Formats: sequence, structure tokens, C-alpha cells
Amino acid sequence: MDYQDIAEEASCAIADAGTTLTIKRSVSGVTDPITGITTGGTVDLHTVTGVKLRFKNTDIDGTLVKSGDLRILLSVEGLTVIPESTDTIMISGIDWKIIDVKPLEPAEIVVLYELQVRR
Repeated sequence: MDYQDIAEEASCAIADAGTTLTIKRSVSGVTDPITGITTGGTVDLHTVTGVKLRFKNTDIDGTLVKSGDLRILLSVEGLTVIPESTDTIMISGIDWKIIDVKPLEPAEIVVLYELQVRR
């Protein structure tokens, strides 16, 4: 089976149904160009395409999955970073905390990432 072709098909489907999202990561050592002061901060890491989905009511247990959590199917097309559970993702101008990252990777080729996000 050609998983690279499957990854490309998944990316096309996500692009057709998805929206633009921005992965953000907290970093230390960000220097303000005006003041020259170095502090921690958040940087826009990568713009990606993803599909927002709601969890099924049967998946919401109030602990691991809470009401209001979203599932994001994230395209790997052009993705240069691996999303992490310490990142946030901006959806329609609102930052969501990434709770869990699950790569779908048969034969060690990542087809897409499934994220669980929470406000």
C-alpha cells in the first residue's frame, strides 16, 4: 500500500473541507526589537490546514475529554513542525490549548494528525 499517496489524498480532503489554523509555541528568549529586552513569549510557528470536528457525546467523559473540546484533523501537506501538547492552535482568531496529539502513521508515514484541543 502506498501511504504517501494516502497522505496526499487526506491532505486534499482536509484542504477541501478545512480552514487555515496557526500553531503557536511558547518559547524563551524572545527579544523585543524596540526595547532589546529578552523575555519569554509565544511565536506563530506554522500556518496549517485542518478540519474542526466535535467529539461524540459518548466520547465526553468529563476528565480526558470535556464538553467543548474539539477534534482537529490536521493536514501534513507543507507541515514543517510536529504539533506538541504544549502548543496552542489559533482557530478563527481564538487560541485553543492542544491537549493531545495523535499521528495517524501506518508504516511510519504520517498521513494526518488528530488533535484534541480545549479553550
